[in-house]
Amino acid sequence: MRRVVNLWLALLGAYWLTRAGASSLLFGRIDHDYPALVDLLAIPALQAVVLAWATRQPGSVDLALPWREAWRLRTWRGALAVDVGILAASWLMPATSRPSWLEPSFRAGLPAWVAAAKLAAAAALLVAALGRHGFRTRDRLAVAALAAALLALAAEPWLGWLAGLPERLSMVSPPPLRWYGAYGALTAAAVLLAPQTAAALRPYSQAAALACDWALGLLLAAAGCATLGFVRQPVPAVTADAPWTPAAATLGSLSATALLMGAVLAAAASGRAVAAGTAAVRRAPAGEPGEEPA
Repeated sequence: MRRVVNLWLALLGAYWLTRAGASSLLFGRIDHDYPALVDLLAIPALQAVVLAWATRQPGSVDLALPWREAWRLRTWRGALAVDVGILAASWLMPATSRPSWLEPSFRAGLPAWVAAAKLAAAAALLVAALGRHGFRTRDRLAVAALAAALLALAAEPWLGWLAGLPERLSMVSPPPLRWYGAYGALTAAAVLLAPQTAAALRPYSQAAALACDWALGLLLAAAGCATLGFVRQPVPAVTADAPWTPAAATLGSLSATALLMGAVLAAAASGRAVAAGTAAVRRAPAGEPGEEPA
């Protein structure tokens, strides 16, 4: 996922510079309207995914691995069925008959509370994984930082701090710039933190590391949808009825599902990996690989 993000950032900068330069030279202006933003977000993202897939190494990792590994856990299957059922009901039920508490949102309603519960459970399981032996200091810091961030996000239905974050930047005069600054900084922090956590979990569970990659990809898609919704309705702040907002909330909830899946796999596998490696070293006969030095 880190490679895809790096490709996307490079292609995003190149696309924007090329488009802005050509538009300025040919028309004497730079388009900042809604269609231009859709092109800016979608085209480099699709290019990055296609380029990363076309240039992948032979025998690359299986992206479906975390879902297969987690599906073997009976408790996870039940939780996933409830999660998917609530999200499906919020989308499939006609808007005229759908109750307000079932609307896709991160601030209020049943989907928001379910997303908060997933984030809190993922944080608790990551803390449980930290209690196992084998994590280096740097890895512990990355996993602990992610757990703390998930707890803060899980408090959104209670506190509403995430929705009111742009208003705290009162020193920035243009309101749209507050929105982009606040949520852009949070997205950048997620881009930096998620790959570090994936690298920390990879020695103990490749599936857990891939689940973190899934979570980051879904979060970036949610951020893109939220940006499109804000551009369509910048003032006041994006409401539940604004375009793209339900899609952003649903993708954010799916990102929380991927994080919970990764935390479940990490908590279940981290201790076993270290114990198995230690036992293998102790059992190795003299003269064979894995023997402890005398």
